[in-house]
Amino acid sequence: MDIFSTNRGSTLDSIFGYFIRNPTSAVNAYGDVRMVGTPALLTGTTAVAIGGSTAANDTHLMRITINTALAGTLTIVGFEDTAGAAQSWVYPIATAAGSIELGHALNTKGQLTMQLSSATDNNRILVQTRPV
Repeated sequence: MDIFSTNRGSTLDSIFGYFIRNPTSAVNAYGDVRMVGTPALLTGTTAVAIGGSTAANDTHLMRITINTALAGTLTIVGFEDTAGAAQSWVYPIATAAGSIELGHALNTKGQLTMQLSSATDNNRILVQTRPV
């Protein structure tokens, strides 16, 4: 069985063929599995919409990267708790530098916003998002 064929009738080709790159075609047998997001540096101490968010269910928060331990807090709004109520998530003062992988957290309870409590943290936090 030829798994590289364009015959979508074969089981192996149906499973694996989609993910095989075909440099001679932009549409045949190509599966892009990268998770591409838009990065933004946080600045200011007022709440800012992230990733172009304007309402609930429009933005995936993928990653937060902190390059220096936080001098203040980082508050994220737009998510819900297990009971379905809107909740804010607060990263406390002195949160260590590092990357926080969030998969594709969807803002199910309103516009996705973030707010720094200290201007010292300006441009020290990189946020990666992608639209729904």
